[in-house]
Order: sequence, then structure tokens, then C-alpha cells
Amino acid sequence: VNCDRFSAVTLGYTPVIPTLHRADNFVYHSNLTAVREVHRLGYRRLGLATPRYDDERVHRQLSSGFAAAQRDWGLDQLPLFLVEEDGWKPSTFLKWMKRCRPDVVFSIQHEVLDWLRDAGYRVPEDVGFVGLNCPDSDGDVSGIYQNGQAVGASAIDFLVGMIHRNERGIPARPQSILIEGEWVTGRTVRRINVAAKR
Repeated sequence: VNCDRFSAVTLGYTPVIPTLHRADNFVYHSNLTAVREVHRLGYRRLGLATPRYDDERVHRQLSSGFAAAQRDWGLDQLPLFLVEEDGWKPSTFLKWMKRCRPDVVFSIQHEVLDWLRDAGYRVPEDVGFVGLNCPDSDGDVSGIYQNGQAVGASAIDFLVGMIHRNERGIPARPQSILIEGEWVTGRTVRRINVAAKR
């Protein structure tokens, strides 16, 4: 792509090439926030389910933020359901569920919530679900609202500044603007009796 004549800012981490200035949700921080909130509710066995591509696309902020938060709070370290595209399906996910027995599942892919319900899990009674990309700030799904409007506004502000500074082409030192997400209470997690879970 020839960008020499254009001022450009990307939203998120796509495209990967060329590397331009970008605005996005602060994924790492969002995971820390989400883990803190479910820990306050009494959850201890947290599982992360995501296609490997989604984690690699955001420079492993999903898995690293999740792991760091688990360590910070002294939570059980379960194997991640971090799979290639051909393994991202209900059958392999449910095998992981039975083997690892998380009491709450985190995922950027909301189809996981359907997989749980289709398999007979009651959410949040049997298992909680945390969406890492909630569509709005006051919906039914508990998790992180990524503040898409704020991300877009930041990208536009940066782009206007580039135009005023006559900056074009692929930047020598790409900059990232990271917007913190907000916790959505939702209805897919609940306060649990820690003593009863042990």
C-alpha cells in the first residue's frame, strides 16, 4: 500500500502491515479490570477462551493481561483455551470446559456464551461469562465495554493533528492511543459463595 500521499490512523490492530499510528482499546488494562471485578464477586477459577489469531493480533495482550491479573490476585492458573482456527469450535471448547472446570469464562468472542447455553450450562448459575468486547455499556452481558466512540474520537483528533502538521506516509515511530475500557455489570456473572465452591 502506497501511503506517501495520505495522513492515516488505524482503528485497532488491523491492518498489521503497514504499521501506522493507531487508536484502540487498552486490552491489557481491560483484562486487569475484568479479573479484578470477578475476583470481588468470589470467582477463583477463571478461564480464557480465544482463537490464537485474536490474541496474536493484539500483541498477546489478551493472554498476558489475563495471566498477570491472575497472578496479582493469587487465583488458580488454568490452562487457556487458546487454539488455532480449526480448533475453535464447540466440541473442543466443551472438552476444555470439562477438563479445566472454570467457574467463569472470559472471551472476546460472544459465541462462547451460546456454546455454554447450548451445552446446558446455566449462565451465571453454573458458570459465569465475561465478554471482553461488550456491544454497549449497559447490556445484559457482563464484561468490558471498549469505548468504541472514544477510540474513534481519539483517532479523528490525531488524524486532524497530522493533517495540520502535514504528516503523511508511513510513520518512522508509530504511536498508539489506548483508551481504557469500562466494566459492565450485566447479568452473566453473579456474587458466589466462595466457601461452597471449595
